[in-house]
Amino acid sequence: MAQAISLQSNPPFIGSPIIFSVTPNEHRENYTFHTLSLSVIATLVYPDEKEGVTAPDYTTIGFSVPVDSNLPITIDISSALQAVADAYTFRPQPPSRYPYLKFRIEVYDEWMDSGRESGKQGFLFYPERFVNVTHSTETFYVDGEPHEVDATNTEYKELFLYAFLGSLTDIERLRVAGKTQISVNRWTRKPTSSPEIVFVGLPVILPKYFPTTMRMDAVDTTDIDNPVIVSGAPDAGPMSRSHIASVANRTTIFDDGSPSGYTVYAILPPKDAIQLRFVNGMNCLESVHLSGFSKKEVSIQTDRYIVDSQETPDRFSRFIAIKNGNREKWVLTSPPLDEQWASWYIHELLTARWAWIAVTGIAAAAETWIPVIILPEETTTLIDRAKGGTTTVQITVELGVDGSPIL
Repeated sequence: MAQAISLQSNPPFIGSPIIFSVTPNEHRENYTFHTLSLSVIATLVYPDEKEGVTAPDYTTIGFSVPVDSNLPITIDISSALQAVADAYTFRPQPPSRYPYLKFRIEVYDEWMDSGRESGKQGFLFYPERFVNVTHSTETFYVDGEPHEVDATNTEYKELFLYAFLGSLTDIERLRVAGKTQISVNRWTRKPTSSPEIVFVGLPVILPKYFPTTMRMDAVDTTDIDNPVIVSGAPDAGPMSRSHIASVANRTTIFDDGSPSGYTVYAILPPKDAIQLRFVNGMNCLESVHLSGFSKKEVSIQTDRYIVDSQETPDRFSRFIAIKNGNREKWVLTSPPLDEQWASWYIHELLTARWAWIAVTGIAAAAETWIPVIILPEETTTLIDRAKGGTTTVQITVELGVDGSPIL
């Protein structure tokens, strides 16, 4: 059986490496094969799920690694957790809460020796299963005479690790390297160097201040004989809220929960105001307001074919053309930005995986949210000091549907 397993990296986000070190069973040179198998048993926990009432739907994803020495083997399980998390669908409307993942690890060895397969040899669990042994006395009667015997009941309780959707940036990973606990307060990377420019009357989607100190471990197994349950399980995931500035001025949003609030500068919306919502790197929905588009483009793919026919002096083989795709691309421009805001637009907004734009006049609803793909330029200028202290960032989006929203 595997001899030891330990958690080597402790980020509470599934998009960052979550690495386990496993020491396999003693390897022998005469083994025909020797593999170490690791299983990740994981599920998404939704806000309305109550432990012990609704049985979660667990997914098991396995890894198999060849063993050729007695050295520890490192395995990154973040891809398995991401596969489970991909079942969650993001939408342009903020949910009550975002889900989080709970998971545990099982490992075992298999080998072949002299033509005989070992089968699954022993198991190790991480976290170590919590063993609760209770003793009681039972009474039974023989020929009417009472007899007492000691009874032992052993209960195995499965313990879990916990992680949020999203990921740390490489810089954030360097900052928290070596820490066993990570404190997360703001679930947005928007800077506070200057107020965000928003439009009066349009919703501002902002992740709520959600202070939490995450330790991925649900149990401290330093002393295997006396495991201690620690505060690892979150009560719920983070959340995003909608706010509307009603007047044009500088204002502070205090109901995001943070002690200092979040400051915005509300201005009257231009005629072609754009609402863009997207899922940030911490997998929370947020928004930006942009002053319309500077350009619209359409790319149409044309496939040409020749229809053969019997030709005569006045009859010829003809071409037909099949047109595919008439999706619009909109070129948007940010307001003037300082270096911190320009960094946020480039590193956070332009790299967003999911995004939507609000379009009016399509359906009976006041606005329809159309999915878009944000297309970064090959090179984007972060700051050009020769042109002053501010810069603008160009955002090109491709609509996720064919046709024109205004027809």
